[in-house]
Amino acid sequence: MNIEISERDINDIEQELNLSFDDARREIIQSYNDVQACPGSGKTTMVAAKLLIIAKKWMSLHQGVCVLTHTNVAKKEIIERLQTSIHGGKLLTSPHFIGTIQEFVNKFLAIPYLRSQGFKITHIDDEICCARGWSFLNRGTKNYLERNRITSIQDMQYKFIDGCLELNIPGFRRESQSNSYQDLINVKNTLMAEGYFFYHEMYEISKEYIYHNSDIIKAIQSRFPIVFIDEMQDTQKFQDEFLNTIFRNDNIQVKMQRFGDPDQAIYGTNEEENQTYNQAELEKVQNSHRFNSAIASIARNLSYNRINLTSEISHPNQSLHTIFLVDDSSRTNVFERFANLCSQAVPINCEYPIKSVGAIGKRSENSLTICSYYESFEKTDSTVGFKNTKLIQYIYVARQQNRNSESYRTILDGIIHFGRVSNVKITMQDGSQSDISVANIKKHLKLSSLFVDFNLLVMSLMTNEISEETWGILLSCYCLT
Repeated sequence: MNIEISERDINDIEQELNLSFDDARREIIQSYNDVQACPGSGKTTMVAAKLLIIAKKWMSLHQGVCVLTHTNVAKKEIIERLQTSIHGGKLLTSPHFIGTIQEFVNKFLAIPYLRSQGFKITHIDDEICCARGWSFLNRGTKNYLERNRITSIQDMQYKFIDGCLELNIPGFRRESQSNSYQDLINVKNTLMAEGYFFYHEMYEISKEYIYHNSDIIKAIQSRFPIVFIDEMQDTQKFQDEFLNTIFRNDNIQVKMQRFGDPDQAIYGTNEEENQTYNQAELEKVQNSHRFNSAIASIARNLSYNRINLTSEISHPNQSLHTIFLVDDSSRTNVFERFANLCSQAVPINCEYPIKSVGAIGKRSENSLTICSYYESFEKTDSTVGFKNTKLIQYIYVARQQNRNSESYRTILDGIIHFGRVSNVKITMQDGSQSDISVANIKKHLKLSSLFVDFNLLVMSLMTNEISEETWGILLSCYCLT
C-alpha cells in the first residue's frame, strides 16, 4: 500500500492538534527513514501525528498498520494519543495492530503455531513458570540443582538450533539417564501441557514455525505493509534479527520506520545490543523541548552518537545540578533523598514526570543493580519490565488510578498474579477446582454471595489509610492471605 504524506497533510494535522513541526520533523513525518530523537524531541507526538494522517487515508479492510513498542508504557502512550481522534480510533482495531514486540510475536507466530500442535496457552510469564516448575520438582532434583548453585529453572527453555527445538536442561551439559534429568524433562512437559511458557521461548518457537512454513512471513508482510517501531534503541540483538527476518529483505515492499535514541539505550549484563539501528547513521532530531540550553550544552558532550543537542528554552534561575555520593550504608536512602530534592527544586505546578533510570534491572550478587537501591524492584523478560512483588504494592498502584474500574482491575491482577505464582486453585461451590482468573474469581464471589463483601473490601483499601495493623486485619477477615 502506497500512502504519500504531503505538506498539506502536515499543515492540516498541525491545525487539528494545535502543533507546529519544524523542517526536520516534517521531513521525518513524510519519509520512512530511521530516526534518532533526542530526549524531549516530541517523538511520540511525531509518531501519533503520522499515524493520524495515515489513518485518514487508509481504505483497506484487510491490511493494517503495525506499530511495535518495546514496553507497555510506550504502547499505552501511543494508544492514548490515537484515542483522542475518530480517525486514530480506527487504528486501534483489526486489521491494525499496536502492541509490544513480545505481544506481536506471541499473537501472530508462537501462539497459533503452539495451538496447531495441540497445546493450550494458559500463561506466558517467566516468574510463574519458574515458581510453578520448581514446585513440581522432586526433592532429590532440587537438592541436585542447589548443590550446583542453581536455584531456578529459568534456563529450562527450548532453543531453535539447526532446524529443531532443543531443550536446555539446567545442571546438565549432555543427555543423562539420571532421575534428576528425567524429572526436569517431566516437569517441562507438565508445564507445556498445562500451557505455561517462558517469554524468550516464544521467539524460538516462532523460528521453528517459520522454518516449517516460510509463507507465514509473506502473510504477515501482506497484512502489514507499513510498520513503525518505537523505542528501537532498547531492542536486543535477537529481537532486531527476528524483526529483520519478518519485515526487511530485498524482495518485499513493507515500509518500516524505526524511532528511538541510542543515547538512552538500557541493557542488562547479558544482553547484546541491536546491530542495525544503534550502530547506524540515523536521521536526527537534535532540539529538545524538555530541558534548557544549560543542560543541552552539558549533555551533548556525552552523546553516544555525537548528536548536537540544542534547546530554545532559556536557562532559568534554578537549583544547581546535584550529584549524590553513595556508599554501602547510604545506598537504600537514595530514592528518599532524590524525592526530597525534587520536592525542593521542582515547581509545584510542574506537569512533567519525575523518573529514576537505571541500567541494570535484574538482581545480581556480584554487581550493583536497581535492586541494590530499591529492594522490591523486579525486572523479568516481560515487556512490562517492573512487577510488584507484594500484594500491597498493587493496592498502592490502584490508589493512584483515581478509584475507577482500572483500579479495581489492578487489585484483581494482583490477586491473580500471586495466586498463579503460588499455584493455588479456586474451590467452587460444587467442590470442583478451577484455575485462578478474573472470570473464575467473579463466578466464585457471586455463587458464594461474597461479591458485595469483596467490593466493600476494595473500597476500604482504596479510601482508608493502610497501616500494618489494618492491613493484617483486612487480609484475615477476607481470607486473602
